[in-house]
Amino acid sequence: MAEMVMVESKGDLPLVIIRPTMVTSTLKDPFPGWLEGVRTVDGVLVSYAKGRLKCLAHKPEVVLNLIPADIVVNAIIGAMGMEFAEQHLDLIYHLSSSMKNPIKVSDIHDFMFTFFTKHPWRDRHGKEVQVAKLTNFSSMACFHVYMAIRFQLPLKILGLLNAILGRKWEANYVALHRKFKSGMQVIDLYKPYLFFEGIFDDTNLEDLRKRVSELGFCENGDQLNMNTRSINWEDYIMDVHIPGLVQFAMK
Repeated sequence: MAEMVMVESKGDLPLVIIRPTMVTSTLKDPFPGWLEGVRTVDGVLVSYAKGRLKCLAHKPEVVLNLIPADIVVNAIIGAMGMEFAEQHLDLIYHLSSSMKNPIKVSDIHDFMFTFFTKHPWRDRHGKEVQVAKLTNFSSMACFHVYMAIRFQLPLKILGLLNAILGRKWEANYVALHRKFKSGMQVIDLYKPYLFFEGIFDDTNLEDLRKRVSELGFCENGDQLNMNTRSINWEDYIMDVHIPGLVQFAMK
């Protein structure tokens, strides 16, 4: 809706529409792994690292539309330059990796298990949080049945006993209830993405990358990297993104 209003009211002003998908930490600039706060897929990573996430409802083959922040910035700069050089293109750029270099939900699962097994998170008491492979469910119905039987029912029983016995296990009950609620919130938040099978056409981004190179906007193509094929996802997630998340966002 906002894009339609902009197109209709822009007059003679140049207009570029940028549609980034799930923006993650920087691949390279200003330095690898830079981010601010917990966003997009990071909520799953943080909850898993802290032992709050034990299971996940998703289709393993679903592709996550991740895009590092510096590639987004480079594309914005490149698109502005092209609009200036070849005016009134009025193009829409999808900034996504799903078409040319997809990463699956199952890949993220494997990477975060490997990383936090080797480098466990320490809680506020300094104790290492041990992680295990997540229990996966291919539908939300199966997930809710599992959660009700495995966690919600025992939690209700504990709450009832706690009330009968004069709040004897109040601290344990509150902690478990908070952990259960946090896990459910993560699943509800990411449900649209964990079952989303759409692929975004980034043809305009690829054309932009080639055109910027042809016009010589940068002497070295690496200075304005917009090539999603250049991302090695295992190296990026394991050596760049998660370490950056731990350093700059996790508390």
